[in-house]
Amino acid sequence: MSKRIIPVFSVIIAGLVIILAVFMIIRDAKFELSNEMYGEGQIINTTIEDVEDKIIKQQSFALFVSQPGCRTADDLRKIIKEFASIHHLVIYEIDYSGLRESGLVPGLKFYPSFVVFRRGKPIDFLEADNSEDVSAYSTLDGFSTWFTDHIIMKD
Repeated sequence: MSKRIIPVFSVIIAGLVIILAVFMIIRDAKFELSNEMYGEGQIINTTIEDVEDKIIKQQSFALFVSQPGCRTADDLRKIIKEFASIHHLVIYEIDYSGLRESGLVPGLKFYPSFVVFRRGKPIDFLEADNSEDVSAYSTLDGFSTWFTDHIIMKD
């Protein structure tokens, strides 16, 4: 009896490993933003209510998180504005304090930041205290590389 259990158990384990691998591939795959995010080339100020609406509608969108009077946010805004213009993207901007209080982006601790949402869920964001994100904060090429690691660009 125990000799039959081992092959069945092995098949079950193999199946679970395959399902987990497929889930990881799908979760980490690049995606396109929702259609209305292409074509404009601008940064648009938004509200928590608008972000919540996009989440409810399961839209894929990009959100620049800033704070008024922050020089680092101003510098990153210039990079994002140029990036949006070059790639004809609509990128939304929101104040950090309101977003933090809303809890819509778990783990977001600092500003400025940049969040990408896939079907209404935040999948990644720039972390001001992460050395891997330094180039995304400081150069157009660095930001482009970070962004296109997640998003399929339409040309």
